[in-house]
Amino acid sequence: MYKSFNKNLSEKRAFTLTEMLLALALTAMVLAAAYKVFIEQQKLVKFSVETVHANESFRKVTFFMGEDIKKATRIVRPTPVPLASASELITKVGTIMTVQTSEIDPRIKFDSSLGTQIAKRTHIDYELELMPNFNEDSEEVPVYRLIRNAVLDEEDGTHSGQRQVIAENIQDLIIYRTVREPFKIHSLSEPSDRMIEPRSLSETGTGNNIIHVKMAIERDRYKKEKGSVYSVTMETSFYKRGKEIFLNP
Repeated sequence: MYKSFNKNLSEKRAFTLTEMLLALALTAMVLAAAYKVFIEQQKLVKFSVETVHANESFRKVTFFMGEDIKKATRIVRPTPVPLASASELITKVGTIMTVQTSEIDPRIKFDSSLGTQIAKRTHIDYELELMPNFNEDSEEVPVYRLIRNAVLDEEDGTHSGQRQVIAENIQDLIIYRTVREPFKIHSLSEPSDRMIEPRSLSETGTGNNIIHVKMAIERDRYKKEKGSVYSVTMETSFYKRGKEIFLNP
């Protein structure tokens, strides 16, 4: 009686080979699904972090450029180009934008060392250069960084400067101005009968005081990754105020 009870109990606790294989298969499926979800979540987090970094770079570019252009009393470069040829511009290494801001002091009797009654002049260059770790002899796609160089000259001869990196991992960056297109032509009853009508800046988006910026920042490259990788783009415009700044009006 005692032996029979133990035998029945052991038979109830045992698993058949089919049951074990089925359990292993189900466990493998659950683990595979969990691993897939983990990988997708990891990719999503990485993409979110990269997007945050790109947006932070865009924020710095719009802040510094926007303030420098708004306060500028003179735009040295870029040189205005026809609107039709703006689409042909390409990303180039070197100085891509130069603006100057002058502060006028009426107490100076047009004998300032900086010219006329200028008490202070800020000269700002935006330079695009290749990333330090980029190998020009390789077949890698060029990646750039944006540098802001600000130099302050004062009437008494004081000279100071500042250099800072604004953005990195730039895939493309084009800054341009367009030639003003102030008129549009209306054809009347006859081909030779035309009338010119003024066009506003808000309609044309052209003019020497408007600077357009097209920019693309790519994600970090992994190990020896080559070719194009996905990027986040931005396109905006800034308007120069165009007024002199008086220290003591």
